[in-house]
Amino acid sequence: MFANIFVGARLRERQGKFYGITLFYRKNPRQFRENLPRIFALLVDKKVDPLINRTFPLLDARKALELLAGGSIEGKIVLSSS
Repeated sequence: MFANIFVGARLRERQGKFYGITLFYRKNPRQFRENLPRIFALLVDKKVDPLINRTFPLLDARKALELLAGGSIEGKIVLSSS
């Protein structure tokens, strides 16, 4: 999966980077809080294009976690409030 991300990004003349939120937050919570609005701004401006596999309503979070735990998901699972 990681190779696909890097190779695919290079073929589209883009650069992929990993951003581990949990580790980053533990290391420097202040910097994380400053970066989070910037990340959302990049999403809104369509400057980053995350691979979203499935979207679930928040009330179906259990189903989303079960799918994630199965290990067959490539990309992100999104929980929405609607």
